[in-house]
Amino acid sequence: MTVPSDVFFYSVSLAGAGGGAGGRDASALGGNGGAGALINATVAVQPGQTLVDTTGAGGGNGANDARSGVLGGTGGTGVGSGGAGGTANQIGGSGTGGGGGGGGVLSINGTVVL
Repeated sequence: MTVPSDVFFYSVSLAGAGGGAGGRDASALGGNGGAGALINATVAVQPGQTLVDTTGAGGGNGANDARSGVLGGTGGTGVGSGGAGGTANQIGGSGTGGGGGGGGVLSINGTVVL
């Protein structure tokens, strides 16, 4: 979005993406992924500047009934990508961890400000 000629402040709400759910094991469901953080801010802008808000992608869910060495869910993409979930343990049939959500950002003329 290009800032109009009569605008000098921009109010924005940015949300990071949620994490993926944990995988279930042989006897229980995995936990839900956590919600992404929310930031509300007002930033100073100048007419003609270009504003871009980018939303991160959610983390991948963990694997169900995984065997040892199976990786957890993938981290969501974004400017700050989420981390991968935990790996299955040595006991067969465990769930892996969900991946972390990616970060959302606001940039002005290509510079990240939030």
